Amino acid sequence: MVLFGAAVIGFFIIPLFSDEVEPIGFTKYIYLFLLIIGIIFYFLISKKLRRIDADDENLFVTDYLKTVRIPLPLIKSIYFRDKYIVRIVKITLQQKGFFGQNIYVLERENQFEEYAIRHNLPCENITNTTKKMQEKYSGSNKN
Repeated sequence: MVLFGAAVIGFFIIPLFSDEVEPIGFTKYIYLFLLIIGIIFYFLISKKLRRIDADDENLFVTDYLKTVRIPLPLIKSIYFRDKYIVRIVKITLQQKGFFGQNIYVLERENQFEEYAIRHNLPCENITNTTKKMQEKYSGSNKN
């Protein structure tokens, strides 16, 4: 986005201050269009996603400006959804909080899934990875 923003500024602003530089016709409108599409994509997609940290008793949910502590008993359900190369986690709370009742997170390397299984959090769907982890942890608890 920075590249397109700089190009748009260059195409629109520089010709205003210099008579030697001719405005580049249609190209500047293509860059402007790509910049606007990029900004719209950024606000529609990335603003809904949150980042979480966790300890043994709480989840800490942040949007990088505000951090909220959520006790684990307030989690109603967790839903893992695979989308191509990323996994989106939907955390549903028992009551509406600062970020709403549903919190969406991008999961990396099944770390939150492993955390959810270790802390017996209610998972709505069971993926193959989740089944393997449950077998692993249930087997280690029996020994």
